[in-house]
Amino acid sequence: MVAIAIESVGRGSRLPSRIVLWLDEDRPLPDSVRRLERRGLEIRQCQDLGPHKKYFPYVSEDLDTFPESPLVIMDDDSMLSRTWLEDLVELHRTHPEDILCHRGWTIGIAHDHIEPYIDWQECTSSEASLRTFATGVGGVLYPPSFLHHVREKGRQFLTKAPRADDVWLNSIAIENRYRTRQVRPQASSVRAIPGTGGESLALHNVDLGLNDRQIELCYTSTHRAVLTEEDPLNRRTATT
Repeated sequence: MVAIAIESVGRGSRLPSRIVLWLDEDRPLPDSVRRLERRGLEIRQCQDLGPHKKYFPYVSEDLDTFPESPLVIMDDDSMLSRTWLEDLVELHRTHPEDILCHRGWTIGIAHDHIEPYIDWQECTSSEASLRTFATGVGGVLYPPSFLHHVREKGRQFLTKAPRADDVWLNSIAIENRYRTRQVRPQASSVRAIPGTGGESLALHNVDLGLNDRQIELCYTSTHRAVLTEEDPLNRRTATT
């Protein structure tokens, strides 16, 4: 299935400088992936970090080699739109310090508490906000300065959010005041790859309430205070 997602990257209007597939098992790969490797796909081995292998091996091993380059990560269970990367890169030119995504949620806050994940609303704004929660569906661009903060946090995600890379990365964004911006007011449509949707990690986390537990571990009282001050309607810090 991963080959289908990577093929959709190759059909895009803008091509990345590198495509890296991180694998935690040394096992035979299907011919479809080997063909992509011959066409330039980099296949790298790493420890089993669950969903965090999409970014953590990169910030650990490659960040010093590419300190000024943004990192774009994508889920492997959906096909990307033709302009997905072009949209992210062009927006990065004008908003170089924002985290950029194609699909986000507005973090729900009530009485200084974070509402259950399942009750959050879809993001309906293209303005940047600390309360916009980026999901990997459709691709997310992280600015290079943010990646250094991710590296500094180390592997705390193994105990706090082992199955939710988006929860962990968003918590680091809030802690360091990096706002997230959805490319368009309406979330981009994404086509799921047949045979992947029913078992996806995101659905598993939501259905079993695992996101809420991981959010509870990652978001401290300081995170909640920052989110409470952030007005989700005008995307500016609220003042009284």
